[in-house]
Amino acid sequence: MLLVSVIMLIALLSWTPKGQYILFLNLRFIVCLVNVGTLFVLAALSRRRSIKSPRERSVAGALTSVAGFLLLVVLSVEVYHFSRNLIENNQSARWLARMSVSVVWGVYAFVALGLGIWKRSAPLRYAALALFGVTVCKVLLFDTSQIKDIYRWIVLYATGFLLIGGSYLYYRLERSLAPPTQEDAS
Repeated sequence: MLLVSVIMLIALLSWTPKGQYILFLNLRFIVCLVNVGTLFVLAALSRRRSIKSPRERSVAGALTSVAGFLLLVVLSVEVYHFSRNLIENNQSARWLARMSVSVVWGVYAFVALGLGIWKRSAPLRYAALALFGVTVCKVLLFDTSQIKDIYRWIVLYATGFLLIGGSYLYYRLERSLAPPTQEDAS
């Protein structure tokens, strides 16, 4: 099932709708979203079984990880293609598309960090922090290299606010992430 889902997503993502289309409300995105949603449902069902061997737990974790990664890919491709078609100038369209993907990655990392804190999932929190790091590197090294200084400052400030917001959220909820100590119990 996993292999079929990945092959289907690759085929769908390589197809670009012709003409104007609505962001997130087109056939390609909806089919991809249903496909990724199916993987999340399979992961949830494998977690809910009463008999949980270590192998079943690892399969559920792998399904969730693959589904989360594929969701990021689907969102990135959708936003990239949509942004690429907004502007006639090819160079400006490419820059806008790359920046749009960076925004998607930053928001995705922020949401994943919040989910990791809420679900008390250390792997999800670490993956979100890693995605924050990759996003910052992408913005600093690639996205801002060909823009005017004023826009570069705006991008750097926006990136800084995202990082400060994520670190504040992590710091604020850090105490709830730690296992209870004996001092907390008494």
